[in-house]
Amino acid sequence: MFAILQDQKTFSMIPKFFELQYAEAARDFIQKNFNRKITVQDIAEHVGIGEKTLQRVFKRQYQKGIQEYQVEVRMEKAKEHLESGRKTIKQVAYLIGYKRQSSFSKRFQRVFGKCPMEYMQGGGS
Repeated sequence: MFAILQDQKTFSMIPKFFELQYAEAARDFIQKNFNRKITVQDIAEHVGIGEKTLQRVFKRQYQKGIQEYQVEVRMEKAKEHLESGRKTIKQVAYLIGYKRQSSFSKRFQRVFGKCPMEYMQGGGS
């Protein structure tokens, strides 16, 4: 996408405008691929900068790391599916990229303080 700055020595030379462009491109890629297992390397290759540079730029723009943002996007998508009441927890886990329902349920509980079943029964609140 933006095949410009690859090494770390040039990181401080990235203009603020380009930092925002890189961060937004990474954010968009994560949102479009939330259900796939993508790595920071995959995102960096898509955006066209080095992994460490991308991590710094992303954190500077959004005050959170890339993996943290990936989890946030997945969990928000999970909430949407659970609130609709049309899918089982297992289906939701699979739709957002988890292979095992138990892994999804543990992560959901850590993020929201309640398990997916409690969330569904409580009407999402």
